[in-house]
Amino acid sequence: MGVVLTIEVDPELLQRLQAAAAERQESLERVAVTLLEESLMPAPPVEESERERVRRALKEAGLLSEIGDHLRTRIDHTVSHEEVVTALGRAGGKPLSEIILEQRGPKE
Repeated sequence: MGVVLTIEVDPELLQRLQAAAAERQESLERVAVTLLEESLMPAPPVEESERERVRRALKEAGLLSEIGDHLRTRIDHTVSHEEVVTALGRAGGKPLSEIILEQRGPKE
């Protein structure tokens, strides 16, 4: 058994509620309860991409943080990807991927 709730509404709102009840062919009480239930339902979860899920999980685990303003101002946005690749190529040495594989050691 439900609890009785008495509320005071202005006449215009009552008219809109009565019109909705007539349109749905339901009682005024049923429409009011339905509208309250719908308005108080939690929002459905927003679909996250795999990338967003991974970022959220890493952030919650304390393994990811945003770049602070002190570092953001030091980032040079004028260098293109090609310029970076060229500079790294001139520096010589092994690619980073090979260094990582060497440090991991053999697979067991």
